[in-house]
Amino acid sequence: MVVVHSISWRNSGLAADDGSGILQIGTKFLPTLLATIYVFLASVLLDDVKPFILGFLIISPLSSSLIVSQTVALAQQTRFLQLDIRPSMPIQAQPLSETYYRSISSVLRNVTTSAWISDQYAVVPFWPASFQTIPLGPILFDTDQTWTATTSVFSTELICEPLTLTNVSGTDVSWSSEGNFGFVAGRNTTVSSQGDCTLFFLNPYDIDGSIIWAALNETIDDEKSFTSSGSCSEDEYYLSVLTLPETIIIGEACKAVCFQGETTVTASLINGESIVKVDEQQYHANRKLVSPELANISTFQNAFLSTDWNIHLSATDITKYSHQPKRLFIGPGNLLGALYNFSPERMTTDLTDQRKNTIQRIKGRFFGELLRDCFNNNRLHDPAEIHGIINTSPRRLVVVSAVAITLEVVFLLVLAILSVTFYQRDQPEDL
Repeated sequence: MVVVHSISWRNSGLAADDGSGILQIGTKFLPTLLATIYVFLASVLLDDVKPFILGFLIISPLSSSLIVSQTVALAQQTRFLQLDIRPSMPIQAQPLSETYYRSISSVLRNVTTSAWISDQYAVVPFWPASFQTIPLGPILFDTDQTWTATTSVFSTELICEPLTLTNVSGTDVSWSSEGNFGFVAGRNTTVSSQGDCTLFFLNPYDIDGSIIWAALNETIDDEKSFTSSGSCSEDEYYLSVLTLPETIIIGEACKAVCFQGETTVTASLINGESIVKVDEQQYHANRKLVSPELANISTFQNAFLSTDWNIHLSATDITKYSHQPKRLFIGPGNLLGALYNFSPERMTTDLTDQRKNTIQRIKGRFFGELLRDCFNNNRLHDPAEIHGIINTSPRRLVVVSAVAITLEVVFLLVLAILSVTFYQRDQPEDL
């Protein structure tokens, strides 16, 4: 009994419970049978049953509950493999059509194609060395287990300042490009922040609403119907503009900052869905700015603020047939507009933190999807080796300590009675 109890305690159980009927019957019947035989033999040896009635009454019922099936938490040190991104350093953003579509589906429908990518973080994948393929999809494994290891984590944040309307005036503007000349009539508008950012842009008269997300100092519409310039230390800006019956503008000038840090990451399966969690406190303590040797951040900015958004989600074309006034959506503003039902009115009235969270979410998701492309490009390279822990919760046959200790005491008492009885029988009688 002591040996069985010790083995169960050291190994978190005697064996795995595979649910077989033989195993279930054996764990209930065999201990009772052995305990009964033990007490019965003791009574036979002493040719007396009375001293062992208590043993029958205690051992028989307890022995059937000695071994039970329980869910046991097991932690095992394991050799992991980690995706090696060094062959791509410095990482260049090379967006594909799939990159935009993955970002759009994730933001609009909460559909993700990789568990390693979230709206906040992009985690460099890792997996047990026993795996034959690299798990990059939304489901990392299909069994109840948890992976824990230290890996690289990337994130991006927007540091923004509010922009307020400072001046509106009517004007006529001419433009030329590659020998072509044109003429645009619109409102010359100025917005500024409390810092050093002042932004000038022309909003055509025939457009009464816009959602714009773009870089500074560039002509951002193919028809040259919207131009902007300014003097800002920030990299980008977003605006929601209404011009009728009066000009209303809400927006911010932002600077993108990208971080990387080595952090403990946990991957688990919850309700059939793979969840990857980052130790945020550790990450914020360890993270550093992404260096030029690690990634070319300007390529990430150019990809995000590209007019290619108009190809994959053209909010301007969608609203063209909705019997609404002409609206203009530029860059990531197409996706931002979709979240506001393509309505600049809704966005200009959203003065809550939800708007800022939405901006950060779109930025973080596209940044992660660009890194997902990098992961795909490096999946054929030899991975790096790291160490981690696999936590599982299997059902195992476990010796119940309370029952085992009780039976050990009873068996010890029976053994003591046997010893004393035999000792007394061996003593010669006095003459």
